[in-house]
Amino acid sequence: MDKPLLYNWYILSEWIEVKNRIDKLFFTEVYKLSNDKFLYLFLDIKENDILNTYIDIKKVKINSKIFIWVIVDEFNIKYLNSIKDLLISVKGFRSIAGMQDLKNKLMEEIIIPYKNKERYIKYKISLPNWLLFYWPPWCWKTYISNKLAEELGWNFMEIKHSSIASPHIHWTVWKIWQVFEKAKMKSPVVLFFDEISWLVPKRDNLTWDSQYKEEEINEFLINLDNASSDWILVIWATNYPNKIDSAILRSGRFDLKLYIWSPDEETREKLFSFYLNWRPIEDDINYKELSNLTENYIVSDIEFIVESVAKKAALCDKIISFDMIVDTIKTISKSISDSELEYFNNIYFWEEKGNNRKIWFDID
Repeated sequence: MDKPLLYNWYILSEWIEVKNRIDKLFFTEVYKLSNDKFLYLFLDIKENDILNTYIDIKKVKINSKIFIWVIVDEFNIKYLNSIKDLLISVKGFRSIAGMQDLKNKLMEEIIIPYKNKERYIKYKISLPNWLLFYWPPWCWKTYISNKLAEELGWNFMEIKHSSIASPHIHWTVWKIWQVFEKAKMKSPVVLFFDEISWLVPKRDNLTWDSQYKEEEINEFLINLDNASSDWILVIWATNYPNKIDSAILRSGRFDLKLYIWSPDEETREKLFSFYLNWRPIEDDINYKELSNLTENYIVSDIEFIVESVAKKAALCDKIISFDMIVDTIKTISKSISDSELEYFNNIYFWEEKGNNRKIWFDID
């Protein structure tokens, strides 16, 4: 272990001194203090990296370099990681790389109306009730919905198909009602339903023994139409918009339908930069080349690549290099096959006839 940056009995204040360094891990030096508390001195966090300024941080200049520290009551690895996450965590749309067109649209159609409710009431404009996001699998649907909730400053509830579906007739109807009652108690809330095409299929395709699904669809419609009055914003996500009942998708019912495709070249660059940020990396990372190597990779693929290379680097306490990232990319295949890409392209062209808006992963 190399020499500590703070020497023993370094004076922090009139009453507190450094006793000794007790550990160094994850680019953080840990010191025991004379008041029996602990000091975390971060070697990999720069002053400009600090995003949450409500945390009481201190700065010290050592050999012309500024270091950040915090003083805590206890020392353990889990607590250390949570402190670092709090310092540099990003909330809301700032944590979505690229996709500026999408963020602008959500800001204009959702966030501004809810944050200026009186103005919109003055102009007799209804607040939005529902959104429909449709896209290929694994394209950040839950993440984007959660970040929209953070941008609004609202709670977030995620509802999966398995938590509502029931083998008993009429039982699903009760579960749907229960979901909205719980949402009312947590309002304001973004209520996110995943895989909605399984819950509200086209009624024309129902067989005689599945007519009970009509009752479930009607229960959704009853609860959805007045959601905004209870400060509930409903987001439905699907990979199969052409399988949803037409009554659900009719004009005027859904306030916004957005099609989101896999990241383009510029956004992949920004995603690599975003996920590698605040990690110990070399200065010569070629983000453009990383983007070229990951054509048709989706957001979660790129996140997984960076997480994988970071784990390898952490095992041997090494700086993440460009070559390490390239080698990791070679071992990880894209999640969406070429046949799936063709399928979703066909869905998009079908949806274009209805003049629904496509959102590209745009970059400023």
